[in-house]
Amino acid sequence: MNIVSRTFCSATRPGLGATSVRTRLLKCGIRTIHSTPARHGFRLKNSFIAGGILTIGAGAFLLTNNIDAEQKLADIGVFTWGYNGRKVVLPGSQDDAIKTPQSIPYFEGAELRDLVLGDDISVAVTANGDLVQWGNGYDPTVTVPEVVLAGKNIIRAVISQNTIYALTAKGDKIFSIPGSKAKQLELDTESETKRWYFSIFSSFSKNLAFKTINVPLQRSETVQDIVTGSQHALILTSKGRVFSAVTGSNPVYSTEGQLGVPILLGTDQDNLVLPEKVHEIVTLRGIEIVQIAAGSFHSVVRDNEGHVWTFGSNAYGQLGIDFTIETAFVPIPSLVPLDRLYNTRGLADTVCKYIAAGGDNTYFSVENKKKNEIDLWVSGSGLFGQHGTGRFMHMQGTPIRVKSLSGLKEFVNDKSQNIPIKSISIGKKHVAVVLDNAKSDNGEVKRELLLWGGNDWFQLGNGKRSQLARPTHVNTFVGSDVDKLPRRGGEFTDKRQNLTEGTSRQGKRVEATITCGNYNTAVYWKVE
Repeated sequence: MNIVSRTFCSATRPGLGATSVRTRLLKCGIRTIHSTPARHGFRLKNSFIAGGILTIGAGAFLLTNNIDAEQKLADIGVFTWGYNGRKVVLPGSQDDAIKTPQSIPYFEGAELRDLVLGDDISVAVTANGDLVQWGNGYDPTVTVPEVVLAGKNIIRAVISQNTIYALTAKGDKIFSIPGSKAKQLELDTESETKRWYFSIFSSFSKNLAFKTINVPLQRSETVQDIVTGSQHALILTSKGRVFSAVTGSNPVYSTEGQLGVPILLGTDQDNLVLPEKVHEIVTLRGIEIVQIAAGSFHSVVRDNEGHVWTFGSNAYGQLGIDFTIETAFVPIPSLVPLDRLYNTRGLADTVCKYIAAGGDNTYFSVENKKKNEIDLWVSGSGLFGQHGTGRFMHMQGTPIRVKSLSGLKEFVNDKSQNIPIKSISIGKKHVAVVLDNAKSDNGEVKRELLLWGGNDWFQLGNGKRSQLARPTHVNTFVGSDVDKLPRRGGEFTDKRQNLTEGTSRQGKRVEATITCGNYNTAVYWKVE
């Protein structure tokens, strides 16, 4: 049983000025980047903020030490690192790789509803629901993110095949938006004529071209979530129904079963699967699905009773079942026997609490009720250390336990309790996990952040290219200020990076969130 202990540097207190804050932070080995007054009306509970910027290696990251909100508000924003060859990480930079976390100036002080890093384009949803875009796939001449869709109250955005899918806050519409700026500005003759007619009587502004995805919803039913893989999308409704569709604008000659509908396999040119045509996964009818996830070519769903179904490609065992000729791909949702993971002769009562998928991997957070423990299991590719077990394995069918993130406990009010998984984000080769640690005595939330896996494009944010095969905390010390760090037994004290949450002045919950692109990573402040 692992006991998680947390030690934080108490560098600041209420009432400290910017200069005093900076001085005390330096004593703890932390160099602040900004100390400007608040400009965006943000305040955390008890007038504290745990979201300043500090450096890892030579880059910026979120700081979870208490800093007065009025002093450090400008440090809230978006921080990105990793592959930048298509300018999706740091627009305006000439570097193909951002080695350590850096702030995007456009988002300084901004809170977001969502953020997605794509291969050719990146997209953010602002606090008021506008869509912002950048990257060479959008327009190689644009060096500053641009608003591409306003006034639609977007709550969620995903990217697949250079197409953006944006979900409205009401859950009544999903917009399909081409990633290219040139295609966005294309207007067909009929639409142009209609807009010209109405502009005679009202103000006229040219809108980008987009279309609405037709999801056959029932009365009072809404769309709750949308996720995408390399060529497909999954859609979850408020009634627990799941739909799937091919993404992009071109038909697909063949699929790997990730749509969950056998007749949509598409085997040749005579059996093309049309794009953006939504199909219900009828095999899941009568089952209330509460969570969906998508890898590159596979899909995962979880129901309200904690059961998990997978379908699609199983080339690396990512469906949670061993690879054979018969199970190379599975076109129908198949139940993952998670109870068999515990060879305890009836001593296990398992419930899956959380699922995550990305690339060729699937993660399952499973609660063993009889032992009162929560374990993290993984299946799929592990060639770059994605399993987090310390080993590099080409493939893994039957899920294996990530021991360092299983059975975690912490003491709260002298009582031991489980530490569940808050979120998992997965790239092609790397993984980021946030633990849902309990609140401290003063109500602060300091969630532990761990990253591991491939690091060929510095996507782990530590300034190195070596792969990490075990979950690793992010340290907060700075190379130039190393001599100012406290030492223990001749070694530097490990100061772990954490993510936190708070409340805006509008009464909305805001939390620091990490998201992985295929070869890059970002941290931003998410508002709901």
